[in-house]
Amino acid sequence: MSEKQAEKMALPIVGIVLGALALIMSWIPFMNLFGFFLALVGLVLTGISFYVNRQGKKVLTFISLGLVIAGAAISMAFHVSYVQLYKVAEKSIQEEQKREEKRAIADVKKEFAEMSAEEGMEMKIVGEPTINLDNDGNTWNQEKYDALKVGAELTGVGGSNAADIEKEHGVATSSVEVEVGGITLKVLTWTDEYDEDDDSGVVLTFIKQSNGDWLLSDKEIA
Repeated sequence: MSEKQAEKMALPIVGIVLGALALIMSWIPFMNLFGFFLALVGLVLTGISFYVNRQGKKVLTFISLGLVIAGAAISMAFHVSYVQLYKVAEKSIQEEQKREEKRAIADVKKEFAEMSAEEGMEMKIVGEPTINLDNDGNTWNQEKYDALKVGAELTGVGGSNAADIEKEHGVATSSVEVEVGGITLKVLTWTDEYDEDDDSGVVLTFIKQSNGDWLLSDKEIA
């Protein structure tokens, strides 16, 4: 009789264990979904236990039922909450990034307006400056900077090509096109947005060619 009784108790005991594991995992981000799955398995085993013990006592089976239902409900509730929190955090980061980009674009426009006033020449910004805050950081070093070929000051002829530079170093942190005295310039800046201890950056000025290429006419370390 004891062996038969133990066999009837096996299913609800497994259900209790699975329900308890589901409750424990329900508090752990990204593990609560696995806990929900365990609770479903426990629920199936508990249902089988009800059938097996339909004519006997069901104390452990009812305990198992309570645990697996609680485990499933709490696991799913926390999973949904964590997903919502992640979405809210992601949206907040995206909105802050957009605000940073707008501030950076405004700073670029202000800088060129002040430069135009100081130099006493008209500088017209072509289109909208672009800001890339998703760059992987500043990949420049002195050797790479020195290797750049600076072309003629007014034409850029003989200078390094902007496309080749961006292929090697990634998209610049900021880019702005300016018309000055009939010449179209592009100023590209690379800075490490994630290194608060390093304010240095590379600023390159290119001149647009008739074939659409941009050739380097000036370089400096800011």
